[in-house]
Amino acid sequence: MKRLLRTATVTLYVAVACSFWACGRDLPQILRSAVVRDPQIAEAQANQRVAQSTLEQTEASRWPTLKAGVNQAVLNSKKDYKFTPGVEANWKLYDFGATGASIERDRIKTQYYKNKTSETAEELAFKIATDFLEALKARESLKVAKENLARHEHIVKQLRIILEYDPGRRSEFTQADARRIQVQESIISYERALGLALRRLARYVDPPVTESELKDPFANMPITDLLNKYKVSEEDALAHPSYRAQARELESIEAALKVAERSRYPVVGLKAEANTQDSAVYLTMSADVFNKATAPGIELQRHQAAAAQAKLAQIYDSLVQRAEVAALQMREDQSRIEISEAQAKALEQVVVDYEDQFKIATRTLLDVVNAYSELASVKQLRVQAQADLMQAKLEYLSATGNLGQWAKIPDVSDENAKAEGRKKGEASPDAKEGKGKKKGKGEPPPPLTLTSVDDDEAMELESANADDAYGDEPYTGPETVFVRVSDSGELLLESEGHPLENIKSESRSVAKNKAKGNNAARKTAAGKFRRK
Repeated sequence: MKRLLRTATVTLYVAVACSFWACGRDLPQILRSAVVRDPQIAEAQANQRVAQSTLEQTEASRWPTLKAGVNQAVLNSKKDYKFTPGVEANWKLYDFGATGASIERDRIKTQYYKNKTSETAEELAFKIATDFLEALKARESLKVAKENLARHEHIVKQLRIILEYDPGRRSEFTQADARRIQVQESIISYERALGLALRRLARYVDPPVTESELKDPFANMPITDLLNKYKVSEEDALAHPSYRAQARELESIEAALKVAERSRYPVVGLKAEANTQDSAVYLTMSADVFNKATAPGIELQRHQAAAAQAKLAQIYDSLVQRAEVAALQMREDQSRIEISEAQAKALEQVVVDYEDQFKIATRTLLDVVNAYSELASVKQLRVQAQADLMQAKLEYLSATGNLGQWAKIPDVSDENAKAEGRKKGEASPDAKEGKGKKKGKGEPPPPLTLTSVDDDEAMELESANADDAYGDEPYTGPETVFVRVSDSGELLLESEGHPLENIKSESRSVAKNKAKGNNAARKTAAGKFRRK
């Protein structure tokens, strides 16, 4: 029975899997699986980590440095060739904000690379979707060409039968067969275009996209719904990944300009040296008295900032223009589709009429094959108009920065949120902790614990305090005492289970009636606490 259940379960899984693959994947599913695993995204995420490491390195420059070394004289008039170990410490005290500007520059750089990762995902999704639409267009064109080939083969078959009884019509047969070969040549070109498009898709998609999976991804999204859901506005343009990345680039250049300007100011530091023979502490100050490269470096940053500002305006205009042009093109392509469909319907009737008239010799073969070619051309125009409409919708989504949202592509720029299952925009626990530390928030540091009193000494201290306020309580072992510093700088003691005020007041009363043995015990404990 168990074996039958196991077999039935496996069969059910296989059936579900087969039905899934039979249904095929749509374009959003293909984009979601392809974008996340693409090497371009891995490279962009690596650049994010590089920028984060650079930021941490710049932030660490605020800390003092400590070096240890050893010297040994090779030639010495005193004949002293001993090793001289020593340490050297350096601490930058004040640099007129140069370090802070460098940190701000690198922090903006991390945001730039994060937006650059989102931009890479959008561009990659657009590239894959474009190849998908090209493959779909090639398949539809191939379908129309095969229908045209079927018509030519039908007329050639009829002419072959007629030729058996009327050899004088061989010229018509040859003409029809030549047209059929011409259609076959067009089929080969469409098959080549389809194969190349699928091969380009196979570079990004695994498993490769099959011909059966090619279908209109915007079939259930009319133009009005698309325009109403994703509107062209200034806010959408400012939120586009390309615009945000360029805006962060401009901010980083402005921060670099500030760093270059602050580098002209002096740097005040503290230097300490110590070895087996001497030790000293120095207050140092260094500044560039003459450095001809400083002024051109500042001008360079200003020119780069102007170029970045111009590029930012260019990106904004390009995004708005792309979206507006795509919206106009969608309406135009829809009209082209309606006209071509009506024209194709009329030409289909013309073809039927010409075939009937050809049978009764009122129409020539040339009229029939020309009608075939005209019908195929109109249907190809309909395929082209449909492809242009899909491409215009794709352009519109890309220009408004909503392609990733439409395809539900995960945020590849936030690796930690993806790994920890956090929502987009939510700070990581490390970031929250770091933010609290920077602002001085969070829990206070753990109190000091009096751990230098041994068990025997604790017994002695407890017996010495037998007449104190806590003398009526049984001894339960060494008690943990917490030491805190009040706002006025007074050292306060706190015991587990006893309020701070009670201990403070009771300690004052106990201090007045303290015996000599109590004083000796307290001196012993206090000495051990200071040594600790």
